[in-house]
Amino acid sequence: MERDGIISRVDGPTPWVNPLVVVEKKNGDLRLCLDPKDLNTALKVEPALIPSPDEMLSQLNKNKFFSVIDMKCGFWHVVLDKDSAKLCTFSSPFGNYCFNRLPFGLSVSPEIFTKKVQEVFSGLKGVIIYFDDAIVFGSTLEEHNRHLQSFLERARTHNVRFNSQKCQFCQEAVEFVGLKVSRMGVSMTTKHVDAIKNLAVPQSKKDLKHFLGLVKYLHRFLPHASELTTSLRELAKDQCTWEWKQEHQTEFLRLKELLTSAPMLRYFDPSVNVVIQADASQFGLGACLLQEGQPICFASRVMNQFEKNYSQIEKELLAICFACDRFHYYIYGRSATVQSDHKPLQSLFKQDLAKIPARLRRMRLQLFLYQLDVIYIPGKDLILADFLSRNLGTNDSEGCHNYVSDKYVHAVASNISGSQQILQKFRDSTALDETLQQLLQFVANGWPRSVPPRVQRYAAVAHLISNENGILLLQDKIIVPTDLRRLILEEIHCDGHLGEDKCKAKARQRFYWPGMSSDIQNYIKSCSECIKYHRSNQREPLKPYPTSDRPWQRVGSDVLTFGGRDYLVIYDSYSKWIELDLLQGKSAETLINIFRDKFSKYGIIEELVCDNMPYNSNTFREFAREFGLR
Repeated sequence: MERDGIISRVDGPTPWVNPLVVVEKKNGDLRLCLDPKDLNTALKVEPALIPSPDEMLSQLNKNKFFSVIDMKCGFWHVVLDKDSAKLCTFSSPFGNYCFNRLPFGLSVSPEIFTKKVQEVFSGLKGVIIYFDDAIVFGSTLEEHNRHLQSFLERARTHNVRFNSQKCQFCQEAVEFVGLKVSRMGVSMTTKHVDAIKNLAVPQSKKDLKHFLGLVKYLHRFLPHASELTTSLRELAKDQCTWEWKQEHQTEFLRLKELLTSAPMLRYFDPSVNVVIQADASQFGLGACLLQEGQPICFASRVMNQFEKNYSQIEKELLAICFACDRFHYYIYGRSATVQSDHKPLQSLFKQDLAKIPARLRRMRLQLFLYQLDVIYIPGKDLILADFLSRNLGTNDSEGCHNYVSDKYVHAVASNISGSQQILQKFRDSTALDETLQQLLQFVANGWPRSVPPRVQRYAAVAHLISNENGILLLQDKIIVPTDLRRLILEEIHCDGHLGEDKCKAKARQRFYWPGMSSDIQNYIKSCSECIKYHRSNQREPLKPYPTSDRPWQRVGSDVLTFGGRDYLVIYDSYSKWIELDLLQGKSAETLINIFRDKFSKYGIIEELVCDNMPYNSNTFREFAREFGLR
């Protein structure tokens, strides 16, 4: 990046120094982003003019050939002036650098980039620009090729580069910003409604009531909703025997069809605020994108075998990551409100990245491209996402990214001697610990309303507990089985026989079990080595000075540093009088001159109480002997 002129080294002072964040792209490449949380609060966003769906529809309809072009490292096409570059300084292990090109992470980057790109390609026929994507179209192949040639020549003139892996050239049907564009017109892509189309038939009254709750939530967009659910509502009544008949199947299929078609779904409007509902259930993720309360698209999937063992807060954050990935084209470059029924997420998004556990940090980094405002709403109001996460169809499974591998657990135990062996001990002991086995069941199947007393001590942190290959974690701390706690105490304390405070701080970095602090305290009190040598390390008792009976009999003195300046403090123990003098230096000669001045005003003191330099210097000791100071 430095060789290409994207960044340059900074040696002098700068007004801002931002943390650096490294985000992994879908293809495995790394993207450097700033973490300019404080800088963003001082920046004003100037909205860019983004084409609405109606404008795109009017241009794209009745065309037969299309090309979609993705701009490579789009923001880096915009050159910053020197003052702006200084604001984009970041720290790294190799020193301070600044961005010479528009960086990812700034709240104003998408708008600035959009304006610049629209300026570059303004006046071209058959071209629509949407952030870093462009679509070129024509009613005939010859017209399309002319428009494409003009677009590519303009790009060459301004040195605009493309990502060849994402480009689609001369196609009769393409996907563009979430829309399916073809000679037949413009429509929603099927993946945005598959979460509803693939819904399985209700297997119980509970499933049916969840489905009817979804219909009720969306009833204002469904004409004659009550008439279309007559048989289903009758079957859902408590006094009615469960028997799924053809009339129920007909109503169910008809409702699914209406839920995934106009006027139920509408096209996305960039001028309207975006709301995302995201939720995680025991086995699945659900999300819905809405504008003014009306759905734009749905998404859901089952969790893989690793994700099912995540703690609840990790599952809920994973649901937001999934939603943002699915709805990328709708929220990239603009602010979006995320609704979640998991309240701890609000505070998580306000914490510094360095202070949160590794897996949550990794997921937060995935969301760094988006401007999200996460708010809490009760679960009873999160109808759409909650329903989608709990009612998954047969085709909802897809490739998932495991955010943390086995290295996550190994890193936690890396400072324990023989960590490979002790990790296996953790798994074996956890499998034999009845309390932790019950805890594992609750993590896998959900926490009941009432839990046994032996597990109750974990209930307050239940949403933070996860299962990593048979080892229970509280965020990034290992939950220690009962029979290994003595071993952990030995490892922590006996390496230097640390005191209580240091042992507790060391243990809290990597381990957790209820009552850990009291166990550490009791272990140290019973340590034979600490008992043997404890008295020799005791501090000497304080010896009070005799009471002074006249001024200037005993005086205390010290050098005080405050506000970047040094002062000489002189205190008379009899009168409580204080003299304070600003120092131009802390040498013995400077202090002696001040003391000589005091002696000429108040007389010579009998005893001076002081310590450390410059009072211990030979020059000051000679001065004390000259005036008979004790």
